[in-house]
Amino acid sequence: MGIPKFFKWLTRRYPQILHNIKVEEECPPIDNLYLDLNGIVHNCIHGNDAKLHERVSQLNNFDEVWANIMKAIDEIVHTIKPKKVLFLAVDGVAPRAKMNQQRARRFRTAKDSQSLIEKLIKEGKEATKLFDSNAISPGTKFMEQLSKQLDFFVQYKQNIDPLYQQLEKIVLSDGFVPGEGEHKMMDFIRQAKQNPNHDPNTKHCFYGADADLIMLSLVTHEPNFIILREEHVVRKTKQGGVQRLDLQRTNNYQLIYVNLLREYFQLEYSRVAPQMRMRFDLERIIDDFVFFCFFIGNDFLPSLISLDIGEGSLDNLIDLYKKLLPQMSNYITEAGKIHWDRAEPFIKMLADHEAISLKKRIVCIRQAKSQKLISFDSELNQAQTTVDKTQIIKQKIRQKLIEKKKKKILGLSQKKKDKQLKKFLLLKKFEEDEVNQSLTQTQKQIREQQLLKYRKLREQQNVDHNIQSQGEPLSEESKKMETLKELIAGLKEEYFSDLNIDDLDDDQVSDVSESELNLENIQDVNLNQEIENKIQVIQDLNDRYAEENLQFMTDFISMYNEDPTEAKNMYYKAKVKFDGISSKGNVLKKRMLKKYIEGLQWVLYYYYRGAQHWRWYYPYHYAPMISDIDENIVQNYLSGNVTIDQFEIDENCANVNEPYTPFQQLLSILPVKSLHLLPQEYSHIALGVLRKYFPDDFDIDFNGRALPWEATCLIPFVDEQLFIEHEQQLLKQSQLNPEDKDRNLISFEYKTYVYDPKLDKEQRKPLISSLNLFNEIKENLCKMTKESEYASVGKFSFEAKLLPGVEQPCQQFPSFKYLNVAGITFDEKVINEVAFQRVLLQIPSCIEERSTEDLENFVNKFIKQASKEIYVGFPFQVEAFPTIFEDSKFTYSVFGDEYSNVYKVHRDYQASNQEKYEYLQSRQKFKLQDLGFAIEDPKVFVSVSKVIGVGFDSHRCYYYKIYDETQDLIPLCMILRKRDPNHYLNVNLRCNSLPKSYTVGSEVVCLNMHLFGVIGKVEQIDYQRKRVSIKFNIEEQQNKIHDPFMGQKCLLAEKEDPLNQNMRRYWSDKQIEAELKLRQGIINKLTGSILVTYNDPYKMDRQVIDLGLNVKNYTKKVHIAEYVRYVVEEDLADNQYDDYNHNYHARGARHQRKHWEYSQECFDIIKEYISTYREVYDCLVRTMKSNKQMLSLKDIYPKTDQQDSIPRIRQITTWLENLPISKLPYVEMGFDVLNQNLLQSIVSKGQKIKESYQSVVLQCRELEILDCHLLFQEQFPYWSLPFDSKTTDDFRVGDRVMNIMSMRREYVPFGFRGTVVGKTNDKIIVLFDEHFLAGNNIYGNCEKYRGGFINPNNLINLTKKFTSIINKNEQLVVSFQEQPLTEEDQQDLQALQQANPEHQVFIPQQKTEMKIDRKPFYKQGPKNEIKQIQKEQVESVQVIQQDQAEIVANQGLIQQQQQQVIQQQVQIQMEEQKLEQYYHQDPAITSINTYQPINYQQQQNQAATSGFNLSVTQSNDYFYSDDIDFIQQEDYRVDEEQDMTHNQFQQQQEQLMHNPDFQQLLNMMNLAQQMQQPLNLFGGSGVQTLNLNAPEFVFQPTQNNSSNQEEEKKAE
Repeated sequence: MGIPKFFKWLTRRYPQILHNIKVEEECPPIDNLYLDLNGIVHNCIHGNDAKLHERVSQLNNFDEVWANIMKAIDEIVHTIKPKKVLFLAVDGVAPRAKMNQQRARRFRTAKDSQSLIEKLIKEGKEATKLFDSNAISPGTKFMEQLSKQLDFFVQYKQNIDPLYQQLEKIVLSDGFVPGEGEHKMMDFIRQAKQNPNHDPNTKHCFYGADADLIMLSLVTHEPNFIILREEHVVRKTKQGGVQRLDLQRTNNYQLIYVNLLREYFQLEYSRVAPQMRMRFDLERIIDDFVFFCFFIGNDFLPSLISLDIGEGSLDNLIDLYKKLLPQMSNYITEAGKIHWDRAEPFIKMLADHEAISLKKRIVCIRQAKSQKLISFDSELNQAQTTVDKTQIIKQKIRQKLIEKKKKKILGLSQKKKDKQLKKFLLLKKFEEDEVNQSLTQTQKQIREQQLLKYRKLREQQNVDHNIQSQGEPLSEESKKMETLKELIAGLKEEYFSDLNIDDLDDDQVSDVSESELNLENIQDVNLNQEIENKIQVIQDLNDRYAEENLQFMTDFISMYNEDPTEAKNMYYKAKVKFDGISSKGNVLKKRMLKKYIEGLQWVLYYYYRGAQHWRWYYPYHYAPMISDIDENIVQNYLSGNVTIDQFEIDENCANVNEPYTPFQQLLSILPVKSLHLLPQEYSHIALGVLRKYFPDDFDIDFNGRALPWEATCLIPFVDEQLFIEHEQQLLKQSQLNPEDKDRNLISFEYKTYVYDPKLDKEQRKPLISSLNLFNEIKENLCKMTKESEYASVGKFSFEAKLLPGVEQPCQQFPSFKYLNVAGITFDEKVINEVAFQRVLLQIPSCIEERSTEDLENFVNKFIKQASKEIYVGFPFQVEAFPTIFEDSKFTYSVFGDEYSNVYKVHRDYQASNQEKYEYLQSRQKFKLQDLGFAIEDPKVFVSVSKVIGVGFDSHRCYYYKIYDETQDLIPLCMILRKRDPNHYLNVNLRCNSLPKSYTVGSEVVCLNMHLFGVIGKVEQIDYQRKRVSIKFNIEEQQNKIHDPFMGQKCLLAEKEDPLNQNMRRYWSDKQIEAELKLRQGIINKLTGSILVTYNDPYKMDRQVIDLGLNVKNYTKKVHIAEYVRYVVEEDLADNQYDDYNHNYHARGARHQRKHWEYSQECFDIIKEYISTYREVYDCLVRTMKSNKQMLSLKDIYPKTDQQDSIPRIRQITTWLENLPISKLPYVEMGFDVLNQNLLQSIVSKGQKIKESYQSVVLQCRELEILDCHLLFQEQFPYWSLPFDSKTTDDFRVGDRVMNIMSMRREYVPFGFRGTVVGKTNDKIIVLFDEHFLAGNNIYGNCEKYRGGFINPNNLINLTKKFTSIINKNEQLVVSFQEQPLTEEDQQDLQALQQANPEHQVFIPQQKTEMKIDRKPFYKQGPKNEIKQIQKEQVESVQVIQQDQAEIVANQGLIQQQQQQVIQQQVQIQMEEQKLEQYYHQDPAITSINTYQPINYQQQQNQAATSGFNLSVTQSNDYFYSDDIDFIQQEDYRVDEEQDMTHNQFQQQQEQLMHNPDFQQLLNMMNLAQQMQQPLNLFGGSGVQTLNLNAPEFVFQPTQNNSSNQEEEKKAE
């Protein structure tokens, strides 16, 4: 848990340390990643989501939970991408000091859940039995199973995932290893730093949400540290209506840069350095900072009552420390050891500050209480400054208080009918007025008027009374009554009939307490029910404890201002039950203070060394008053010792310095309802002799805090000796079974996993899957060992210094040192009435801003530089390109060409006048101030476009940078000019050289025709010839499904409509409005969200309900499947509610029209809604023009009272919640997928191919040499395919595809094959052949972990490629299709398997002839052309049936034709071999049926002589049209290019022979030969005689494709 509110305070004070992660490229390279898994496990079980917790509780087995935990771990690993070490830590048995906090937290949770169950039972509802989250504790069966699953996960990922394989090792510390997860990670770092081979520049990353991790990362004194955490997003829930799940919602991650925090400290504390008597040492200051933060509170010690981060206490502690630094002779702490003689002055200053802190406490508690009344308001968001926001917050609080009190009184008074209640309320109000003496002049005037009014009422009452009393005169006492209190108290109820609620004008009216009311005479049924509901709310535990806390703190602080000693004694009496003034109480107080001092030292040791004593704990629920610690700490508490080395053990603790067993810990921390997690024998002693330590009910104390989770649980501490004694007696009487004994073990050994591809065959054992979702791995190449390094925990300490060899700043991390930071300044940020100090970095102006001439000279020099990159996003270094430089007079626009690197500047006058430009300056200044920068007067601004990726130019065959279309305006002084050339975001590393982008050992996919889609690994790179040696695992590759037409065959085999479109009619919004005669635009609103808000007098809270159908949400780009779809079509721009892409601006031009369409079922629901609840439609019509975002009950029922409107609204929400579409989840916009029968057919076909079909025989060697442009290797962070970008329209249902991107957060293995089964607007829906961890079930349409939503650019379309190859090399396509096994083959296979069952047998490819259907396969047309699709489907089926009949009738003729085709192909191949300079093809792969293996040496020799000199057209021939005619044209074009190339060669020779210059050269050569002397043409010596037959004079055919030739002709 760590320090409460510390994360929020830290990121507000130092704003630049927090960075939101949108894409993986924003994470810097990390060496070691450390995961605290307990947070991940809790998120996968309940995640603060009641629906998730309920769903998990209903699972029969936990396979889904284990898979979700593995998926969450894998997502984090692929986000960070560590390079050396992955450390996985699960909480083990914690030290005793931590167990007290665990015990309190679990007992509090049990109490709250029991209260909820009792409430549900009272309401007649059934309480759902939920999974006990206390099972996530060491020693339970759940944690034992978690350890086994993590062991499988690590080995499984190391065998299949290259990211895990490249790691040096993976360390797993499960729940059997004692200690908290984060501290086990710390011990690993401590011991690594003791290693002399440790790299001081290692880059570390913690994952976890605990604030402890920030402190721990600081005390490591490792300069390169980041912390990854999930962003805490508060999702608002509606109290009624449709609430849909967004299953595609992803986690938002944040990074905390600890290195930037260190630089903040350097800048802040260095200001005091000139005044210091000692040497300035940042590392020692960090240690002292960690020490005084412990006074705020942590998991081991309670916080001081006078300190709270929410009140600015930590800011005050920093100021006190900075004031003390010039007076100190040495730092307070050293390597985790506190020197108490140096700490005394700081504690004395802290004691003096105690009184100031307490005076602010009441205001903060009242503020937190009234803060609940603030609701979302646009006015608050539009406030420009924090001062404005503060005023708005105060105003909103005041308004909400008045409204709440008035409505509460109105509800209780039942429309002014009950006069007794009105009298009581008015009397209560004016009683409070008399207490409040600070009335304004206006309030005094109102008070005088009310005094006159009620004096008249009193006199009238007395007159009436005298009449009834036969003229008895008024008493003198009644005439003297002057106060309102006396007047109102004397009045009878009947005189309050004209009570006006506006009389209650004071906004300080306190809450109405029904316990003070006399309800004997109140008979109204509704009023009684309302009061009963209110009493139930007031009796809520949190409210009751909060009231008690407020009352105590009010009395305590009032007394502290008068007599601090008496107030502190009051504190001790109330909290720890002793009198601090008496002699006995003084002894107890001194012991309490000593234990607190010991606790500070124990915690600091725990951070620096580990647990120094496992059994020590602080035996009080409260912290002492810091002002009670005497000045002489060393003499009074430490017996003259300056430091603490030994810890005093409490009488309830055994003097044994070792951790508890798991069952001992469970017995100490579990409440009664969770005792089932222990063996049954333990329940007997827990509910018997130890029953008093397991209370079902107990008190909680807010102890001066404002929030319920900060309260202290007053449960008794565990008597360790008593517990252990009874446990030993229990184990003597009944022994534990073997399974329970295994769970009750303690181990000090880590599990270390190393991937070893060279592992001996004897050690390669199968890895059995622990989940039914994944197949076993036949050869496990992961080697697991156990290391006992953790056994020395607590013996090493972090040295308070940086190790030698540290390089600062780290060029891969952000740093303030990249720019000239002049210093820091502070401003005050007010949030919720609390002022926070914010550190601002002062950025001075640069010299280019001095004048316009300086700026112009800078721009002209800039465009002449070879490298024109600039870097923005300080302190980060994001590459960008400047497009415009501007000052108050001129703008300088930069334009040019990246390929030629030639740029020019265009100067123009500034379009903005002086006033607008000054506004621009002020706006940028305040914007930067919110980011934490202080710039006095920015004069020059630059418009920049950031680099967002890399593209590939297929014509020029090179990579280029892609810039963001959105430009950012940045002051010139915030721009960086240089960056390390080896920076991980350096795009030039990819753009400059293609061969250098390949790395040895990485996986690549082949793009050449004969090996298209085959995966191999890089063995060697020839940078000179731009060739790569690839090693193939032929057996592994042949086991994959290669048939590129498998999906199309499944679609053609099915008789039903693949998309279920023929049975569903869709209506556009205009058609529905015309059919139902509705106003235009109503359907768009009705099918979305219609928010209605009102104040419920019964629940005393603001309610927000949704009356919309919520079948679509354009903002989130989602809708529900089948009922709604998003259509894009060409149409006239005639609907103002549609969305358009305005490509043309001429009137009457056609536009791309986008609109929603609704199914017949959705149409029926809309029709029923409007007819049943017409008032909703009428309200939408009335409010259409105003476009209100939030409706009220008056908007819907303008003539009905609120109490009568609420039941009707509830009736509507109930109807909506019971609709069949209300539980359907959202899907991505444009979602369309094949029906489940077809998906199952594709899965069955793939399974059948694997089980009963022959595997393909790849015609390749184990080692192949290919040109660089015939391969693709994924790159990170910037990567690009060697062809043009793609969209969803480039894929069709049934296409076989391959994934070639595994670097994203949702890991899909590189080379995974699958079938396209649908698409969204921007994603391809793929049903993969195998399960993978990040897979999904495509919204319930297929089995889990098989589906994926993939970016089109991350896929290779195998079907398209092989369709284009059919006309070129039909036999090659046949070789990539699996064939069914014959009966004879099956018999042989069974016989061989029986003879040697462990050896897998591969039957060679049979020379069978494959009938290839040349007709186009099934095509998925646009969704608005359903009828045309159906017609084409029927026609295609008829044509196929006719073709099949013809094929059967003419089978013999077809065979003869195929033989002739094969003979012709052989002749063509023989002719092509003669043109080696143009097209070389290895003879080993040209003849499919005559394959002979060739050794690698022979292959290298052949490559050296000939090589793979494919033309650019052939190497990049990927995007082929599915149209057969176009494919044939492509084939003819290639043939023509070959003939034209050969003819050009002959023509060029003939032209040279007729060239006079060439003839003259020949004559000179002949003359030189006759003279028998060498001809020196180049002025060198020893030049040989020219040989016309030499290779340099043999003209090579050009390799430019036809498109390049046409461009060259145009250029000429």
